[in-house]
Amino acid sequence: MSVLKLDIESKRAESPIQPAFAEIDGLRIRYARSHKPDAETIVLTSPWPESLYAFVPVWEKLAAHYDVLAFDLPAFGHSEGREAIATQEGLGEFLVKVIQHFDIDRPHVVGPNVGVALVLFAAANHPDAFASITVANGAVAVPLAICGKPKEIIEAPDQDEVGNGPEIVDTVLSHLKHYVVPAYVRDDYVASYQGARWAGSARYARAYPQGLPALAERLSEIKTPVQVIAAKDDPYIPRSNPDYLAERLPNVQLNVADVEHIMWEENPDVFAKMVMDWAAAHPRS
Repeated sequence: MSVLKLDIESKRAESPIQPAFAEIDGLRIRYARSHKPDAETIVLTSPWPESLYAFVPVWEKLAAHYDVLAFDLPAFGHSEGREAIATQEGLGEFLVKVIQHFDIDRPHVVGPNVGVALVLFAAANHPDAFASITVANGAVAVPLAICGKPKEIIEAPDQDEVGNGPEIVDTVLSHLKHYVVPAYVRDDYVASYQGARWAGSARYARAYPQGLPALAERLSEIKTPVQVIAAKDDPYIPRSNPDYLAERLPNVQLNVADVEHIMWEENPDVFAKMVMDWAAAHPRS
């Protein structure tokens, strides 16, 4: 084994995130947990094209005060997927099954990126499941408002014409200006979306044209407190998306972060504080 490979493995071993696997609803799901007895729980869904390792910069900040669980969504990161649930509502139902599997009582759910729509669907279908919600950087507007490579993926004429996963990972990471992604983290992202896994994960995004109009009809039903975080200069998700939610959710607060796209890595101090402040303002009890 080369010196470089040894160094990467050493850094992985020192990471605050140490993943494990659980079988949930017949799928092998990768998760990480920093258990804090008697504390309320924050549940984080993995962004795309990243994995649960995206939360390395915020993990210790959150875990100092909360019980923290993160998991790779089905077909994302290193979790197994199932085509039948690769929709916004389908993964919303799966989120509820994850919470039930770990016997968590009304967590504070954080759904960045692709997690936005699924978390809101889950809240509409299960009004008492969550104490609070924080969402960020997700396409939700109807008509669909999205730019660049995500738009190309959604509009590709064929499921097999959605691009190359590792190349798209590097394109997305190129927008990070103040955070150098550790080698073991980038390696994990790349491994997550090699070969057919990329097309499998893209199936969820390609369901937006059907899923988002259905979600739009349910937004007014969501009584859970929702914090919507908008990235000030997002190259993929126009500002119309967070504004769309702010105008339609009945119990909502819109905050703006001075970052481009990946705020949980680019500005982890601000992101973690926003998440924890919102959770503290809406305790489980």
